[in-house]
Amino acid sequence: APLRAGAPDSGPAHASRHRALDRWRHDRRRPPVPRDRICRGKPIDEYCDEHQLSVRERLRLCLRVARAVADAHRSLVVHRDIKPSNILVTAGGHVKLLDFGIAKLLDPHATDAHQTRADARPLTPAFASPEQIKGEPITTATDVWQLGVLMYLLLAGHTPFEREGRGVWAITTAIIEDPVPRLLGAGRRPVSADIEAIVMKALQKVPSERYPSVGQFADDIDRVLRGRPVSARPYTMFYRATVFFRRHWLPVSASALAVALLVASSINTARQSKRIEAERDRANREAATAQRVASFLGRIFADIDPDQTRRHDVSARELLARGVERFESELSSDPLVRAQVAHTLGAVHHKLGLHEEGERLLREAVELRTEHLGLETQDTLQSLNALALTVTEQGRMDEAQKLADLAVELARKVMGPDHPDTLGALNNRALLAMDVGDWETSDRLLKEAYEGHLRVHGAEHAETQQVRMNLGLAHMRERRYVEAEREMRDVMDVRLRVLGADHPDTLTSAHNLALILYETGRVEEGLAMQRQTVSSLQRVLGPGHPTTLSATWLVVTFEQAKGEHETAIAVIERLRSMLESTRGPDDAETLRAIDRLATAHRYAGQVHEARALYTEAWKRARSAFGPRNTRTHFHRYNLACLESIAGNTKAAFAHLHGLIDDGFNEYESLAEDGDFESLRRLPAWDELAARFDAAPGA
Repeated sequence: APLRAGAPDSGPAHASRHRALDRWRHDRRRPPVPRDRICRGKPIDEYCDEHQLSVRERLRLCLRVARAVADAHRSLVVHRDIKPSNILVTAGGHVKLLDFGIAKLLDPHATDAHQTRADARPLTPAFASPEQIKGEPITTATDVWQLGVLMYLLLAGHTPFEREGRGVWAITTAIIEDPVPRLLGAGRRPVSADIEAIVMKALQKVPSERYPSVGQFADDIDRVLRGRPVSARPYTMFYRATVFFRRHWLPVSASALAVALLVASSINTARQSKRIEAERDRANREAATAQRVASFLGRIFADIDPDQTRRHDVSARELLARGVERFESELSSDPLVRAQVAHTLGAVHHKLGLHEEGERLLREAVELRTEHLGLETQDTLQSLNALALTVTEQGRMDEAQKLADLAVELARKVMGPDHPDTLGALNNRALLAMDVGDWETSDRLLKEAYEGHLRVHGAEHAETQQVRMNLGLAHMRERRYVEAEREMRDVMDVRLRVLGADHPDTLTSAHNLALILYETGRVEEGLAMQRQTVSSLQRVLGPGHPTTLSATWLVVTFEQAKGEHETAIAVIERLRSMLESTRGPDDAETLRAIDRLATAHRYAGQVHEARALYTEAWKRARSAFGPRNTRTHFHRYNLACLESIAGNTKAAFAHLHGLIDDGFNEYESLAEDGDFESLRRLPAWDELAARFDAAPGA
């Protein structure tokens, strides 16, 4: 039977890195959508004032925002318009960072024909950085500035350069020319010198004098919350002693009562001092690494500066290729910087479906981090988890399971059982078990992940509901349809109540519920539901969004199940035309539409038309992605299926042997596929099977 190709996961995976079973999960960096359709929440400044949050509570919200932005930067995305109206806080205190649609520098779904605009300059005057106002190149330092302005606003009640009666011109001039007003004494809430130092470092006029990365900015906020020294202040003995006293005021005060306690306190102070020094050294190393990584990524971003390149359109793939070229030539001297960049580039290659190059980069990241940081560290764990995902996409399931098992073991040991990374590793390992039909393992791990999310996040949290939906889909694949439908309807009810009917997550639930209806033969009910879902997705996300496309394919599947082949062909032809004009002729989604059109003609009994379309999709994929890419395998496999059922034995075997030559190693797919039943009776099949047995990774 024709294979089904799923889009790779996309978007920043902040907090936990889940590989959703429903591969059509929406891109979190989608084009802007009206705020009330994305989530129910209030702008962060209104939320803070309405709930009368303390300074520490406001800092915790700033930390969540900063970590989300830092995660985006690791995927080569600069936001450029961070302000309260783009940061919503739900009633449960969950932060939602919006408007990534204007921020894309590298889109996981982009191809050579899907261009990024380098000269778009969204600008909110009070939050604009000096370089934005001057029209200079935008880097990650721009987001550092805007986070500093946000933090200033939440603590002082106004942005640094806003004054009563000041117009836009006066504000932008002050941002460039005037010193930043001190935060101490500027606002309604008392703040410490450490907090002011963080804000002032983020608001340096010269980008290179700010924090080298948003991650370092977030780390300093975290240090304030934990009572640790911050990197934004000079590390004097007096400062170190002051911080230590703040954290341990009771034992230090008590030590003055007696000489014995004084001696004990002195020993303890020395130990704490060494610990603080070690932490400081580690922070300095991390800062240096982040500085070099930010500098490297900045040079990649500079490559799309229209003033330098005299071009206004640079493809995402071209940008990525330049990054790999610079990576190979510039980062040989610092292994930790090289490891971080290898991880980032490898993850982006994976999201683009370039799995072989992604695997090479991620393996290097794992090896470097294991050698220089150790195996039992969070950084090594993240690279290991990413490597397991890209190996899975290449069909090497045994190797992927070993990597995923190691990731789960390390996550439990290093992060603890309830850490988001641990729960994400459990989810990913469960989905891998599901892929190989190990239902007992997948069910056990998904339940463990679900119970962990219940403890950590509560029943209505997005991650909790995502894992529960995966559990329902696992039941569906086991053909436990009653349980699957119950889980999916419960998830949909929660999302309707919490997120609203038009939120993409709610529509995801509707899509998966329709899929269960299809599997249980309720075609009329499922088709009506899915048509409504597609209509909502077209309104919310647009007709060309990957989520909308995937939902539309299910409508086509329903129509084919009803025997409405001509209707299905007409729908697919419209989709193909739209994709060719918007994404280009060689985009993965365009090629998938051609393949689906071929399958529709096949089901309609039009073999000649189907053969021509399958051949077109295969040859275009081979040219765009190379002969060994899994997407190329997908199209050639379907062509072999057609030749087999059409009785063209010689052509079918030729394509199957060609697949082996190009690295295809999924023999079980062929051995179980009904389209090859006639071929399996022939002696030539034994020769084919022997070649699979001898192939690497078989």
